[in-house]
Amino acid sequence: MSKKRDSFRASTRALMAFGLGVAGAITATPALAQDEDTEIVVTATRRDQSLQEVPIAVTPVTAEMIANAGIRDVQDLTSVAPALQFNVSESEASATARLRGVGTQGSNPGLESAVGIFIDGVYRARNGVALSDLGDVAQIEVLRGPQGTLFGRNTSAGLITINTRAPDLGEFDAFGEATYGDWGETRLAAGVNIPLVEDVIGLNFFASKSDRDGFLDINNDGQNTLLGPSRPNDDSGDANTRGAYNLRGQLLWQISDDVDLRLIADYSERDEACCAAQIYNPVLLNGNPVTNLNAAGVEGAPIAYGTGRQQWIANLGGYGPNVGVGTPLGALGDGDIADRIGFSNYGYAASLQDYGVSGELNWDFGNVTLTSISAYRNWSSAGGSDSDYSQADIVYVPQGDANGTEFEIFTQELRVAGEWGRLDWLLGVFYSDEVIDRNFSFQTGSQYGAYFAGLDSIISGGTVAPGLGTAPVGGSLSTLYNGLALVPANVGSFDHYVQDGNSFAFFTHNIFAITDQTDLTVGLRFTTEDKDLVADFNTPFNVNALRSATIAGLEAAFALPVGTLAPYNNCNPTVAPAARRLAR
Repeated sequence: MSKKRDSFRASTRALMAFGLGVAGAITATPALAQDEDTEIVVTATRRDQSLQEVPIAVTPVTAEMIANAGIRDVQDLTSVAPALQFNVSESEASATARLRGVGTQGSNPGLESAVGIFIDGVYRARNGVALSDLGDVAQIEVLRGPQGTLFGRNTSAGLITINTRAPDLGEFDAFGEATYGDWGETRLAAGVNIPLVEDVIGLNFFASKSDRDGFLDINNDGQNTLLGPSRPNDDSGDANTRGAYNLRGQLLWQISDDVDLRLIADYSERDEACCAAQIYNPVLLNGNPVTNLNAAGVEGAPIAYGTGRQQWIANLGGYGPNVGVGTPLGALGDGDIADRIGFSNYGYAASLQDYGVSGELNWDFGNVTLTSISAYRNWSSAGGSDSDYSQADIVYVPQGDANGTEFEIFTQELRVAGEWGRLDWLLGVFYSDEVIDRNFSFQTGSQYGAYFAGLDSIISGGTVAPGLGTAPVGGSLSTLYNGLALVPANVGSFDHYVQDGNSFAFFTHNIFAITDQTDLTVGLRFTTEDKDLVADFNTPFNVNALRSATIAGLEAAFALPVGTLAPYNNCNPTVAPAARRLAR
């Protein structure tokens, strides 16, 4: 048993999380006539303003546009906001938004998004947290460019603000929706508005349930016969499925003519099988050459698809049990991408839960309005994947709690805004307390050692003939990875991370009317953050034999005298028990 533990304590005020932002703009607003029926009012500046008067690049999405475009979650906004991209990699938990091509790269949950998302004034910790059914939405605004002087967060690429429909205090209302689409997609949704005390207290509720079949066929020619009988976690049938249900309740209390309180509670749960990959022939489809290293250690001439690493995976049963029948890659066929064929011996099932409560208080003092928004949210995800995207049992991320992330976040925002002569001013503070608890495990399969023992032959000029179980032959580095054959199945990393972050920001946004058509806008934001990280890294097997065999293989592959690499015996942090892995 090798266990490595590292604790990281740092004040990000000394590490780039100290933010000081200043923004200024002069806007000349033409005197354009607007028809009252077509005027669009936006809250991009945290004030109700006509779209034509807002000096921000904003794309408003009205309730009518939402209904006509069938927008259900943030991902669907890409159909009406051309500058917005929403990328999903390993699972929807790792979704990241980009505006104008700018956004956070990578799926590390510790990375905050450069595109912020606010729903009913509440900040969502990560983009993937905001993918639940939006429900009955009044308006969405996509703001491009930094918005820190308005929202108190370091949203350097832009921001998406979503306003759901508040309770109506005067009229009972109810609605229902039923949708059917491609890939067996179904959605049922309903909502009701109840004025408990006319013009004083109102409630509304929304609920939805949606499902969709997968669009990839997995293992359509049967299981990998080299692995024996099918196992409970064998993946077959459809992949990239979706299923979800959502609940939201709101209460609006008009305490007096000047004071109102809005309370919101919501819960959503999603179950999916995401994200399996299409396997296809890149040479046939787009001419991308596949190259291997030659004996000199440099890339050689392009080789035909299916005669190198791809064929070796096929021989391990990675593309079904029919290797050598009909085509060199067996069940893969000619690799037509329209076939939508994928392979897996581990599932892609994932479950996500998101719930929270928030309260918004607005108090009008005449020329000054005070707004307070308090919120608590909890979001968790768990799931696994077949990381080699084949039926070969090489590496995988196990299902369940061994691979899960939980976010807990409390946020508090206070704003005061008012007018003084020609000055329209806004002052605010934003505070957040965020805890991330993450387990991650990356495991070896039963064919891990066999795969690498053959790979060193292939990458240095060896060949592999089609045939289930047929190993590569030849190659100048045939002993390079032999040490990895000693790695047993179902071992790897068992890592645990806990990050506690606190953020405080002061921001102000002021508009001075120089003339009736010209405004001067000045904004300022000061942010300070502290983040503490504790990380545990575990390697649950004895690595001494592996380390020695790996060094011996390197010395043999490169014709080095025995013992040349002995001084470097403990330099690899992945196999050296005494090594400490730094967290940054």
